[in-house]
Amino acid sequence: MERKGTLIHEDDWGNKVFMAPMRDVASSKVSVDLYVVTPEDKMTELYTIQKQDVYNKKSCFDFLLGLEFGFKRDDVDKIKNGVMDALENGSCMLTAQGKATCEEMHKAVCRYIEDNKEELEDNPEAEVFVRDGYGFILTKRFDAFVKENADLGRKKLEILKHLKVMGALKPSDSRVYDVQVKRKSDSPYFYRIEMVNTEEVDGEVIEL
Repeated sequence: MERKGTLIHEDDWGNKVFMAPMRDVASSKVSVDLYVVTPEDKMTELYTIQKQDVYNKKSCFDFLLGLEFGFKRDDVDKIKNGVMDALENGSCMLTAQGKATCEEMHKAVCRYIEDNKEELEDNPEAEVFVRDGYGFILTKRFDAFVKENADLGRKKLEILKHLKVMGALKPSDSRVYDVQVKRKSDSPYFYRIEMVNTEEVDGEVIEL
């Protein structure tokens, strides 16, 4: 098993400090993950420092002094300099993701609409339907989508704001997020989403 990261410091007792620059896919924020490998080849948890703190906060590495490995101020200074050198030299960047990207949120909504849509001819009171290239989902029904897609890591308002800014959410001119749909029995509000192909698969696919 090959660990990721760059060795930036080893103390006199054989404790090795590694760093791995990490870019968040959704926010594009860059951080540095540090971890220690003991002489027994045991790896600690990841200690995360935001990239801007590396340059702007003098004490952001001081937590190392509180670890059981007995790091001294001289060790901490060497580790900090090693991290800065690795960042400036373009150390291999890894990617992580805490929240869904705009595109992932858009595809997730479209996939939900495709899976739950009804034909208006069959059910004029449908809560989810597709018309003229747009998916319509009843505003109250959107809560169910958010709950079923908790892995997106986004709240309802976050999703709506991102979709609106990217141009996928099409509200009426007089509304912030939704559009009114007049039906025979009532005139409820729906979110109108521009539909996209959700069949495209990115990255490696393993067949069983």
